[in-house]
Amino acid sequence: MLREHSRLLIWRCVLVDILALVLSFETAYWIRSHILSSVFDQWFPAPLMSAMKYDWMYGFIFPIWLGLLYSAGLYHPARLNTFRRMPIDLIKVSGTGLLLLMGVTYVLKVPDISRAFLILFSALTAVTLMAGRLAVRAWLRRSGREELQWCNVIVVGTNEKALEFARLVATNRKWGFRLLGLVSENRVGPYDQRVGGYEVIGTLDDLERICNQRVVDEVIFVVPGKIVSELEDVFLMCEELGVNARIAVGMFPHLIARASLDEFVHIPLLTFTTKPTSWFALGVKRVMDLAIAWTTVLAGLPLWLLIAVIIKADSKGPIFFCQERCGLNGRRFTMYKFRSMVVDAESRLQEVAKLNELSGPVFKARNDPRVTRVGRILRKCSLDEIPQLLNVIKGDMSVVGPRPPLAVEVDKYERWQRRRLSMKPGLTCLWAIRGRTLIPFEQWMEMDLEYIDNWSLALDLQILVKTVPAVFSGRGAS
Repeated sequence: MLREHSRLLIWRCVLVDILALVLSFETAYWIRSHILSSVFDQWFPAPLMSAMKYDWMYGFIFPIWLGLLYSAGLYHPARLNTFRRMPIDLIKVSGTGLLLLMGVTYVLKVPDISRAFLILFSALTAVTLMAGRLAVRAWLRRSGREELQWCNVIVVGTNEKALEFARLVATNRKWGFRLLGLVSENRVGPYDQRVGGYEVIGTLDDLERICNQRVVDEVIFVVPGKIVSELEDVFLMCEELGVNARIAVGMFPHLIARASLDEFVHIPLLTFTTKPTSWFALGVKRVMDLAIAWTTVLAGLPLWLLIAVIIKADSKGPIFFCQERCGLNGRRFTMYKFRSMVVDAESRLQEVAKLNELSGPVFKARNDPRVTRVGRILRKCSLDEIPQLLNVIKGDMSVVGPRPPLAVEVDKYERWQRRRLSMKPGLTCLWAIRGRTLIPFEQWMEMDLEYIDNWSLALDLQILVKTVPAVFSGRGAS
């Protein structure tokens, strides 16, 4: 959905605001109960009642403050990209919230609620809410985050309507779109390098090459209706690559991909996609990823230290192996693993190429001589994959998803295989629970597409549950 990026940002802000309210509440209680009663005992002679006597107020604080923030327009995408008037609006929200909260305590006739505590809580909320918004903005702008946040768009068309649409994309950045350029609706022949101030990066015949060489999330067709019916092969190409195709005008060809009607600045768009689009379900998936990753990392720290010591004792070289892999729609990221091979393993790949047990552009060998003694044990138990939890926390990967390939492997993919990049890569997947290296490459790719086409939270949970016995059995590990 076009609003997907802004909705995800809004949900992040809601979560940060809830944390800010909790922090303000607990801090206000601690200051009033311990600091003020000690330093200004003549005005505050006794500490507050037990915290449990105040916790019931959360049931009113969350709906009151979140409702006021929504009413003030502070969850609108446009307001999330600017801080003009935001301090004033947050002060107004906190003041109004204070009055409503006092009204609740009066109507319910709740005794012994400290007014100093309520005032202090209201003042702190204005500060922590602002700090939370600043933190979200800083997090998004941190190195590597902006690339994940932006949706890279190509507009097909160089006519007047296409130029107007390109201008709307470029000037409405709050939607999270980045215009990569225009593509001429012609298939062959010369074309202008720039039209209306926008770069023309190729023709329709160049579109597949452009999608393979660049990170492309959306292709939006703004072309005359009379030629839309002639573009069926182009829509099929986008479908096979796993790139969303949208059309702004005219009729559209029949495709297997799911079609949905959307809107961008009052212009109707038909979207064709074969990947999950439920922003809520994908948001829950991300929350699950973070919960699993952080819990496992913290609980497994002693194991990390033990593995690190054993790796260093077994062979020379670093503890971690870092390698560039391809993520969502071809985005490059550094994947982390415990080192299980000798230091010069990559330079010796040609020496062991004959041991490859899989067809296609991947290398898998169960008796790879480059693997160290400890590395063989780590691989058998999949313990070398543990550091990829850091990639999950960073947002490069998910816990469940297609395994991240090397760029040189992606370059050799057939077109239909590239669609496996249309979801974030994961630590485990259908391939991992059905035999791993025992499965031919073509069938592996088909499993990844099966996962994408049938994705649901329930499917992720099933894969997670089946991963445990698969790891312990070591079936197909190498």
